Parts: sequence; C-alpha cells; structure tokens
Amino acid sequence: MKAASDKNDIEFLIRWLSIHQMKISFADYLGKPRGDLLGFVRIFWEQKLIDGGLEVIEILKGVLRDEDLQEILAGMEGEEIHADV
Repeated sequence: MKAASDKNDIEFLIRWLSIHQMKISFADYLGKPRGDLLGFVRIFWEQKLIDGGLEVIEILKGVLRDEDLQEILAGMEGEEIHADV
C-alpha cells in the first residue's frame, strides 16, 4: 500500500515539475549521493516500462538534466528492458 502511494506521489511530482518547466537537481540534494538517486530513478523508470507507464517516462525525461538522463540511460545499456526506450 505504501509503495503504491509513494509511486503516485513521485508521478505527481514529476508532472508538477514538468508543468512548471523545472528540472530535478540531484547534485544539489544533500540527503543521498547523486549516484544513489540516479539508481533509484533507474529502478522507477524500469518499473514504469514494465507497467506500461510510457507517458510518465516521457515526462520524466523532460524534468531530468541532460547529464543525469544520459547517466541513467548508460546504466540501463545492455539490459533487455532498455531496448524499448
């Protein structure tokens, strides 16, 4: 139940950032290392691919900084799930 609520919260925040033309700045977040955060986003992304959440992925791409997006995609290279991106 909590996981579903968290996913809904994340999707809401992604859409909100997009509507307000804002980007996520992982480098400015002090609570966790940037690499850990990118890993969490990669897991979220892969789950959305499995669930058919392609619209959310497209919105997510728009709120990520280019260097973060490239690093996330590079981390998924070689994985079968990446072939659909």
